[in-house]
Amino acid sequence: MALDIRALQQFATKMLEANSRKTILNVLGTFFAILDYARKCGLRVPDTTLPALTITADRGETETPYFRPDDTARIIAGAKEPYRTIFALAWCTGCAPVNCSALQEVIWILNAS
Repeated sequence: MALDIRALQQFATKMLEANSRKTILNVLGTFFAILDYARKCGLRVPDTTLPALTITADRGETETPYFRPDDTARIIAGAKEPYRTIFALAWCTGCAPVNCSALQEVIWILNAS
């Protein structure tokens, strides 16, 4: 078996089925450290590097979008009622705006009773 980029890419992709990205990077890091040592000892080793491989991110590890405090202040200041109240309540409590609007509906129902 040749240890070229294609074979290493297949190996990493196969490992991704049952392992996290970090585990694969650790295994490949160890592998490339062994290759570097073999190269220092005068052995012929393939000229492959870790950056040449494409390893996808773990599922669900994308950063959740958020608003910075200055963005939030501008959004609340520029919003018209009832959205201003909903956004301010969402910002202060950490609720999603949809939860705040559902709360508003519950308040309307209670006031109607």
